[in-house]
Amino acid sequence: MTDLNTLGETWDKLGKYNAFWAVLSDKKQWNEKEFFETGRKEIKQVLDNLKKHKVTPSHGKAMDFGCGLGRLTQALGKYFDEVVGVDIASSMIKQATDLNKLKNVSFKHVTSGDLAPFKTGTFDLVFTDIVFQHMENEYTLHYIEEMHRILKRGGVLVFQLPSEPTNTWKGLLIKGLPDNMLTYLRKGMEMHPIRKDKVIQHLQDTGFNVITAEHDSNHKHWDAYFYYASKT
Repeated sequence: MTDLNTLGETWDKLGKYNAFWAVLSDKKQWNEKEFFETGRKEIKQVLDNLKKHKVTPSHGKAMDFGCGLGRLTQALGKYFDEVVGVDIASSMIKQATDLNKLKNVSFKHVTSGDLAPFKTGTFDLVFTDIVFQHMENEYTLHYIEEMHRILKRGGVLVFQLPSEPTNTWKGLLIKGLPDNMLTYLRKGMEMHPIRKDKVIQHLQDTGFNVITAEHDSNHKHWDAYFYYASKT
């Protein structure tokens, strides 16, 4: 099992190696403007999806968990009064701070395995994408509990998580190769899916109302979902 210290060291190295690619591996080299535009489009889609389900979180305070370079943090800053980006890698936090263009956006390096620096019931939205998949399941499940704690009543949690590999050629390769070999090929990035039914059950057991679980079409080789839940 990979502990959080090791996970933080891995992502710190990835941030120094090629942070843009580490955050969004669609391309090896990203144009900065194009990179941040993907974040603006994604956040707009997420908020539109919430409206579709007649859910509109208060636009007070939001968190981008596993913020990387702030691709989604700055996008959230257009809609919320205050946004904080949290990451386990100091190299990511430094670059995110340097790239930040918004006064209502800040970044915090958190390595404790919880969200203890943040008070209970203070956030209107917590968002995380392509983050949980890179940590052991027990950490993911605990962070979901912590996100429930820091959300206000009626606050919303939105996150993405793969359920299992698909039957594409690459998905079959993922199923067949040892995890340590796959991690080596990904330059240290681990993949830890959780089955959809288990995620939904954990959300409900934690005290969330599950709004919807929508298929993530960005992943061809993983059956992945965006989960939308509110704190009851």
